[in-house]
Amino acid sequence: APIPEEPDPFYINGPTSWIGNSYNGSVDVPLKTVHEGKEYKVTAIGQGTFVRCWTLTDVTVPQGITRIDEGAFAFCRKLKRLEMPESVNKLGNYTFYFCLSLTNLIFSKNITVIPKAAIFGAGYYEIGLESESPNLRLYNYNNIEEIKDDAFRRSAVSEFDFSITKIPGSDKLGANIFTDSYIQEITLPTTWADADYAVLLSKICDGGVPQKLTRLILDRDVPPTVDAAQASDIPEALYSQVALEVPQGSVDDYRESAFWSRFNNIKVLGIGSVPESVVEDATYYTIEGLPLKEEPEHGIFIRRQGNKVEKVIL
Repeated sequence: APIPEEPDPFYINGPTSWIGNSYNGSVDVPLKTVHEGKEYKVTAIGQGTFVRCWTLTDVTVPQGITRIDEGAFAFCRKLKRLEMPESVNKLGNYTFYFCLSLTNLIFSKNITVIPKAAIFGAGYYEIGLESESPNLRLYNYNNIEEIKDDAFRRSAVSEFDFSITKIPGSDKLGANIFTDSYIQEITLPTTWADADYAVLLSKICDGGVPQKLTRLILDRDVPPTVDAAQASDIPEALYSQVALEVPQGSVDDYRESAFWSRFNNIKVLGIGSVPESVVEDATYYTIEGLPLKEEPEHGIFIRRQGNKVEKVIL
């Protein structure tokens, strides 16, 4: 049968010519398989295993799988969610390339690198049609140490928190990681060297300021020192389009900083001082971004209610 027309004409050097298998619906990856009468242990989801499985909706990856190889789920248009067991310690390039309906991606805590174009175009459409409010959420990426080129390019990843990762500095970030993406909120790291902040902002704006980006959060009391030369590659649109949120008591310091004062909107980040009550129609997550299975009690949480996301004390 002829291969269906691709969902989008824009490609980089990815697995666009691969032909995959015919899996559909819900699939459980086995830990053992038999070939020519001999039993083999399954330890990896191989290159292009599910590529172009247009109607695949759900895949269960069992504990014991250690790798998800290049392009394993590329062009799985209807795949909505994938959770990696802790045994997975490596992803290949283009892993979720143009997984158009992907809304939840839960990393293994042993994944340290988001490889080239791994989430390129993911969640960008809703079942093959462009969504008015695309939204792809990432979970459990605390141990990420490096992000390669084009990692989230054209994707619907809605937010990313550098402060919870183990990325040591801007030299561990590739090019075009957020280019043409739907990223809305980015939390900047708090412990990087001052010189790395201008580089990070430049990399966030590779190809222009992401069109949906409205919030930059920097939970650092003292403004990092950034000189003009370091900031020369940052587009002026960033300063007018995006609000910079900083700790209470530090707003004036940022407004008086030679570099950070370029932001037109600098305001206090964070949570109210008065504890709130649980809202029934909201979804709650830990500060690390993991969804709660039960109603939260006392503590600090992330609350999502419709399109509104905020940190709250309960």
